[in-house]
Amino acid sequence: MKKYTLFLALGASLAFYSCEKKDPVKPITHTPNTPPETDTTPKIIYLQAKSWRLTGLTQGAPGSALQADLYKSGFPNCQKDDLYKFNSPDALVVAPGQNTCSSGETEKSGTWNLNNNSTFLTITNPSQTMIGMTGNFAVSEITATKMILKQTVNDSEYTLTFTAQ
Repeated sequence: MKKYTLFLALGASLAFYSCEKKDPVKPITHTPNTPPETDTTPKIIYLQAKSWRLTGLTQGAPGSALQADLYKSGFPNCQKDDLYKFNSPDALVVAPGQNTCSSGETEKSGTWNLNNNSTFLTITNPSQTMIGMTGNFAVSEITATKMILKQTVNDSEYTLTFTAQ
């Protein structure tokens, strides 16, 4: 009988031992092969949150990797530090920077419209006559720090890159 009691006690202790809690499962973290979470912030929030400065303007054939750098070669220095502010409701203000094109230069106004799914931005800027700087643009990217717009005019694709200020 002592053997059975000993086996019964040993069995009960093994049963309790096997029911012991194990280490909790560690959560999966981002690895280089896993894409990061998608930013779901509406683009209009980023567009209106800050002022934007044009930091790049290129021209080339649509879809071509060869692009002429108009920002470096043909864009007026006095406009490179201008700030673009997309105010609500749809009012665009272009404020001249320290490098003005003429003495007494003042803010210029225009309009803008971002379509409902944020894929096209229309900019009407009467003071800007340079091709590729006004009209309808395909939105390639709008984040908290960067905006890239593309426009095709007369078989040339213009890419505008803005940096948030």
